Amino acid sequence: MTTDPTNHDDLERRLGAALHGGLDRVGATSDLTGPAVARSRRIRRNRSLATGAVAAVAVLAVATPLAWSSLRGTDEKPFVPASSSQTELRTSSPTTSVPTQSEPATSTPPAPTSTGSATGGTGSAAPGTAVPPAADAVPASDNDAPPARVVTVTSSAPRGAAPDTAWTFDDTVTRDGRTTTLAVGSQWSYSALADGRGVVIDATWDRGGSVRIVDAAGRSVTDVVAVPAKHATQVAVNAAGTRFTVLVNVPSTPGTGAMITTFDADGAVVASKRNLLHAVDLAGIVGDRVFLGNKEVRRSYVWDLGTNVIDRYTDAGVVRAVNERTRQAVTFTTNADSTSGCLSVLDVSGDARVVARSCGAFVPTGFSPDGRHLVGHPIETDGYAAAVTDVLDVATGRIVLRLKGAGFLDTRFVDDVTVALGLVHQYGRPGTVSNLQTCTLAGACTQFVDAAPMSDDTARYRLARQD
Repeated sequence: MTTDPTNHDDLERRLGAALHGGLDRVGATSDLTGPAVARSRRIRRNRSLATGAVAAVAVLAVATPLAWSSLRGTDEKPFVPASSSQTELRTSSPTTSVPTQSEPATSTPPAPTSTGSATGGTGSAAPGTAVPPAADAVPASDNDAPPARVVTVTSSAPRGAAPDTAWTFDDTVTRDGRTTTLAVGSQWSYSALADGRGVVIDATWDRGGSVRIVDAAGRSVTDVVAVPAKHATQVAVNAAGTRFTVLVNVPSTPGTGAMITTFDADGAVVASKRNLLHAVDLAGIVGDRVFLGNKEVRRSYVWDLGTNVIDRYTDAGVVRAVNERTRQAVTFTTNADSTSGCLSVLDVSGDARVVARSCGAFVPTGFSPDGRHLVGHPIETDGYAAAVTDVLDVATGRIVLRLKGAGFLDTRFVDDVTVALGLVHQYGRPGTVSNLQTCTLAGACTQFVDAAPMSDDTARYRLARQD
């Protein structure tokens, strides 16, 4: 199925379905659909097109924080490249690399079915290296089977201790028991670096802005990227918090190029590429490699920071998340009508290898630290706030925990058995609030902040993207 991004009625129908309330019965069956569609129309008036990123990329990737974003369907064109003032570190690229605008695009030969080297550290994946086709790897489990445990999340959950994670509220960030006020605009997000530092995306759609590093006291250390108006931004931070990658691009404008740069925690450039012709999304960092996904052609790429070459990595799916600690990645590919799909968990520590597969409606967004579980949501709830959050056991490929009863904005693991949740309760009804909670795999949920009313249709609490 192909969706015309200029067909607003189609977008609204898709949004209505995503929030479990088709437009023909908004008032009766959905507490999220009507307000979300109304918000989408306001956004369209402001910027003439709908943009977004997949919900809660709790996964290490963060999109420019536009209120009520994620209106893009799973089969629409992903973010497409733009320009930047950062200096490009040019190297020659094999024919399988993502072409730049100064290099004519070449056809990509079929990937071999045997695996090549995909080394850690500074090693580069061999040109044309591909994961074996999923059908030749391991049998796929069925994640559409009934979940082992179902828990309803409520705004009246008991109070519990705050997890070891950072979160934002209005213009403040709370981390390690300390709350700091930042000089930010109305749309911003925070990703944690080492030594109390953080990466702040502070940009609005109409006016642009910047990506900058702040210290533990909230003071600006340095601006690293200028974000032009009508550009989208994604950030990924490595597990140690010592490096981060910034992708800046123009949504829904194929062929204009993109700039992607990796910095150290002081803001020094590690490697940079610009004018990429392929549409890519940022999945995460593993060692000296940055993983990128292309939903349009269902292909994944890897950027070797040592050689500054972006190579095709696998045609077996679009990489959605990585786990640097365990050297894992997960890919996901939808079926033709985007009603279900299959995921593959890859061991990327040496030769890329499929270690587990599961098929059904589950869309992965992130790993547990030990790599034994994935968090995500059913494919049909891929909207502003997923109506359901699922936890999948990698070994069995089955859903072991389903959380429902709220709008799930941010969902990610904070330890091996606990997920942190950024929630919206009762949206579209009196008393609409947002709060933050944790839930264990055993189904015990507690809230660690006081619930706060929504502000201009925007949740005031958000989880930081990386610790």
